[in-house]
Formats: sequence, structure tokens, C-alpha cells
Amino acid sequence: MAPRSEFDFSALDYQALSPAERSAVVNKVVREARVARASEIATVTQAAWQGISRVMQSLGIAVSAAAMAAWRRHRDRRARRLAAAQLYAMDDRALRDIGLRRGEIEFAVGGALDPTRRPRAGNRARSCVEALRPKQGPQPTQRLAA
Repeated sequence: MAPRSEFDFSALDYQALSPAERSAVVNKVVREARVARASEIATVTQAAWQGISRVMQSLGIAVSAAAMAAWRRHRDRRARRLAAAQLYAMDDRALRDIGLRRGEIEFAVGGALDPTRRPRAGNRARSCVEALRPKQGPQPTQRLAA
């Protein structure tokens, strides 16, 4: 905010001034108004840029976090595919030695737990049936007659 003028315009008898004095007063008022306006514009502009920089910084952090999460998912998916390819390259006897069957390879490397894959209808139906079953609360304890 610009400093206030020491000149008291309300006490000024504008009618009694000569044209040169009036012009000087008008020029002084215009000059002070321009200084005050420039100061306010600078203050508002600075505040706006600070707000914009905070928003951009937050946006940059969010974009960076999303990119890192996407990269981690991609890296993990590639590692699972590589592990599955190595297991598929093994013969059935070698798989049996490590306790796996060929049909369990995807589950073993985590592909069955991949959140990007849709579950089969049977699994979804089974979980819906289990959710609809009445929950059995804790069984009351029976007192034994001693």
C-alpha cells in the first residue's frame, strides 16, 4: 500500500487558486494516484504469482507421484511376466520339484492377484454368495454341570 499524502485536499480552497496552482495540484494528485495504483497492482500481481506457483508446485507433485506409481506398476508387471516366462520354460518335472503345476504359474508369480485383471464370473459369483450368507455370531458358551 502506498504511503498517504501529507497534503490535505479537503482544506484546500480550489476556487481561490490560480490556474498554474490548480494545474500543480492536479498534477500532484495524478502523480500520487499513479504511484498508489502502481503499488497496489504490484502487490496484487505478487500475490497472484505466489498463488499460481503454489498451485503449479502442487500439480507438479501430483503429476510426479502419478508417473512414479505408473512406473512402479509397469516395472512390477514386467517382473511378473519375466518370472512367468522363466517358469513356463521349465519342464513339468522341474516344476513338480519346486511344488508347482503348469496351471499354477500365473498365481505363483502374482498375475492372478493383479488388480488390472478382471476376476472370472465364477469367483465373483462365489464371493457374492458368501456375502449373502447369514453371518453366524459367536456361539453362546454352555455351562457344564460339575
